[in-house]
Amino acid sequence: VPFITPTDLNIASTSPDNYLALLAVILNQSSNVKEYELNVFTRTVVNEQTSGTPALAADAEIYQRIAAALLAMEVPDALASRHLEAVKSVGALSKVVGNMGTWKGDSIEAMVDLDTFNKTEAYMTNSITDLVASAKQLAKSSATKS
Repeated sequence: VPFITPTDLNIASTSPDNYLALLAVILNQSSNVKEYELNVFTRTVVNEQTSGTPALAADAEIYQRIAAALLAMEVPDALASRHLEAVKSVGALSKVVGNMGTWKGDSIEAMVDLDTFNKTEAYMTNSITDLVASAKQLAKSSATKS
């Protein structure tokens, strides 16, 4: 995951409603993940499949594209810090799923990957939940000003 800062974001005067609509479209791309990553990885480890897991590599690519789209989209200034956390969290998920997809048979590495995935998934869920709640609040306050 590249190091990104608020200056990497596309800060613009987009409306909170337009922002939320585009955010939903981008995040919905995660529905292209065919099966929960932990289920795939567990099967990989149980079956001692040490030559990589194409499904996890594909999932990592999906998350990488989502992170890139989040980074490119227009972001209201008031949401910049929360948006940045969401971008970082999706990028981190891409990285850990990619690591799981290249597992080579080390059981300790498998346990570390599982732990990292669980923490990263929670980080992503929390950052996106916080972002969406903040964006909805901003949309609500913008609507009352109109």
